[in-house]
Amino acid sequence: MGETRVTREVFQDHVKSLLEKAASSGGEPTDIAVEVLSFLRDNYSNMTPEMEALADKIIDASIESADQAMKTAPDTKEIRAAKLLLRTVKQGLPSAQSLIMSIERRSEIADPIVTETRVVFEKYFQAFLDAVYDVSIERTQSGTTSFAILGILFSCVDELVAGFHLAQHAYVNQAHTHIRSVFESLNMVQLFLKDPSYADLWCSDEKKRIKRELSPAAVRAKLGIKDDPIYRFLSTYGPHTTFEYVRSKSARKAGLSSEGKPEIHFFLGGTRITGHILSANFNCILALLMALSLVGKAFPDRLHLEDYMEILKNVASDWKSYLLRCIEFFKEAGQDTSEIELYLQTLDDLF
Repeated sequence: MGETRVTREVFQDHVKSLLEKAASSGGEPTDIAVEVLSFLRDNYSNMTPEMEALADKIIDASIESADQAMKTAPDTKEIRAAKLLLRTVKQGLPSAQSLIMSIERRSEIADPIVTETRVVFEKYFQAFLDAVYDVSIERTQSGTTSFAILGILFSCVDELVAGFHLAQHAYVNQAHTHIRSVFESLNMVQLFLKDPSYADLWCSDEKKRIKRELSPAAVRAKLGIKDDPIYRFLSTYGPHTTFEYVRSKSARKAGLSSEGKPEIHFFLGGTRITGHILSANFNCILALLMALSLVGKAFPDRLHLEDYMEILKNVASDWKSYLLRCIEFFKEAGQDTSEIELYLQTLDDLF
């Protein structure tokens, strides 16, 4: 069920209850004003369009008078709290409640790539789940390698869900962290397929040796991966708080401050930079399809070959169409698309 939106009627009922409470307890008008602004601040991101427009009018009308009143008000705990609230409303700062609520509901980002990503992701995430279920439920497993690979593939399920959900809500840096975990897991699966002795090590109690030989870097080296631009990108914009990371969630404001200095706006509640939102959603699909392709490589005798090959055939077609759409969106966002276009030329080798 969807979350109930704050309507004009809900707001009116709230104000009515505040007035009744003030009448019975002898509350001050300023107390009511603070309560109203608090309500508008905490619920702004969950309002109907009509109520949002009304809230804007109330806030615009009250800010100037409230600001003037605060300048001459006594320095009390209540006044300081009111000043904090006024600052939040005046500058449009997100509150704790609004940030928490922002990812509790379906993404409202209007960029077509976000909605198109959801369609592709849901389709092939179900295919991935079905394949893992076929391997784990329909057939019994035996051996360390099968257990290790299956356990890792199941771990990818939650990582993919988390990464996708965050990418859809523009929490791109957090999304890239989960996506990177998926790629690290898939590299581990490929290593276990190449040399099952490492699956035995992974399941052992040799913690120091595991850390030394099965670290992400060590696994890539054993697979012969000298340079992985996707992994490097995910590391730069994901778990490591690099300069590029910070730039992806901030922007310089137009013009200068009243003091003639440049101003930087840091985004809270996800980035506002379209190119980075595109990248996070794109990488979610890439990670998912790589995971789906590895199920068949890991358990070729435990899937219905005809059905699985049909899925991969559809993947190749849909992936190419999705990439072509991404190129359009990336170009519109001013992003370089040369690497994606080059990748398209070798698409037939992916699966």
